[in-house]
Amino acid sequence: MKSPTREKLLLCRHCDKVLNWPTLKPKQRAICPRCHSSVLHYPISSLSGLGSLAWAALFIFFPANLLPILEIHFFGSIRLTTITGAALEVWHQGFWLVAIAVICSAVVAPLLLIVSVIIQVQILKQDSIRCNQADFLRRLFKWHKLLTQLTMLEIYLISFLVSVFKLSDFADVHFGYGTLSFGLLFIFVLYMQREYSTEAMWQEFEKRVDCEA
Repeated sequence: MKSPTREKLLLCRHCDKVLNWPTLKPKQRAICPRCHSSVLHYPISSLSGLGSLAWAALFIFFPANLLPILEIHFFGSIRLTTITGAALEVWHQGFWLVAIAVICSAVVAPLLLIVSVIIQVQILKQDSIRCNQADFLRRLFKWHKLLTQLTMLEIYLISFLVSVFKLSDFADVHFGYGTLSFGLLFIFVLYMQREYSTEAMWQEFEKRVDCEA
């Protein structure tokens, strides 16, 4: 049985005014009557749209991490660089903390974030959510913010551009297919995070959950 409806409150992040939780439709947002800032918004995309972005990101994730990002021609020698290969090279040079940061922020965290969103969408698209699924979904909601903070693809995308600028004076640097894949991965993840709304996901969850909390 579904739990009885309880009155929910919402706190404005800017002026701390306590508001009743509004019911929003797609493309709507709630405005604080005191400071006129946005306190709640409903994403433009549906669950299917969010899932499509997540599946596209998962599809492009593997070529982005396995194909060469940069191809460096230096005095007749050619070196190919991938995200994982660069992290391992940094590890072998003794900078293990930097290597761990690269692997976590550019490989592990984005993959976990993408898979988490896919699982959330697949569960929420069901007509009813069972108790075991509800518990698992709550854990995914809980860890979503942390995974979002750990995912920093934009930093590595900028680092590629900086590397090309610095190496261009004494070497020929060419972008590989991995560069295109990584750029697409960044765009898909960016829009996926933009369309993800924790409040909207909780609303969809409460509509379908079929057991007590």
